[in-house]
Amino acid sequence: MSPRGSLHFEVFFEKNKAEASDFFIFVHTFMSKTAIWFYLQYK
Repeated sequence: MSPRGSLHFEVFFEKNKAEASDFFIFVHTFMSKTAIWFYLQYK
């Protein structure tokens, strides 16, 4: 990757970090709930 592309990516990442972290928290919570649900269904 070129330095210019890398810099652009870092700026993009900084702008979207808050949204991305919210998204990852949502996905993590969803996966955890799903895993617990399956565990309770099939234990």
